[in-house]
Amino acid sequence: MNAKGSPPRIDTYGRAFKGSRLQIQAYANVLTRDLNEGIARVFPELLDVSWVSPLAKDWYKEYLDGEFLDTLGLSHLAGQLAAFWPRRGPNWDALAVSGDSVVLVEAKSYPAEARSRSGASTGSLEWIKRSLLDTALWLGLNELPTTWWDGYYQGANRLAHLYFLREVCNVDAYLAFVNFVDDPNRHPTSLPVWEAAEAEYLNALGIGELPPSAAFVHLPGVERAVLTG
Repeated sequence: MNAKGSPPRIDTYGRAFKGSRLQIQAYANVLTRDLNEGIARVFPELLDVSWVSPLAKDWYKEYLDGEFLDTLGLSHLAGQLAAFWPRRGPNWDALAVSGDSVVLVEAKSYPAEARSRSGASTGSLEWIKRSLLDTALWLGLNELPTTWWDGYYQGANRLAHLYFLREVCNVDAYLAFVNFVDDPNRHPTSLPVWEAAEAEYLNALGIGELPPSAAFVHLPGVERAVLTG
């Protein structure tokens, strides 16, 4: 049990017990071919995708801030990231490289996981809003909807980091929102329900559709035994 008395989220090897964390661990380490096929369906230009996190050899570690850049071989961009976003930015569920391209993954097991708001301090939130506004303008909006920091903040800040890599740093970056269909471990969600939730998400952000460098990927949920053997 953890300090709050709730069950642990991971075992002694770093393997999650349920949810999107378990699912992406299973796909990145065991069902890699299936994961790559899912990525190829939406980004056919990406070949020989190699996952660099969350890997079993690294205790399934997930990365954020400068470490996510290090993991993708982009350490030289740390200063620009520090100017773009305050510390404690997105914690990436999975990361991959494909030649000179990089893939960022945000994974969910059920739609309610996508609902979130920023908990940043006032100063940091204003900083974040400036970068979110730049992202919104990139996506064709004229202003920044409040849903970007209070409603669907996780998705919005992932889009902001896609903008940062592609437009600020000229990196060939891609963002996959990987949604697990009928996860047997937690809140099974059918494909039609997912598709309706994704449409609602896009509408709430005011963008109507994702940019060509971002896409929803649907993969079937698997039992934990796939990961634990």
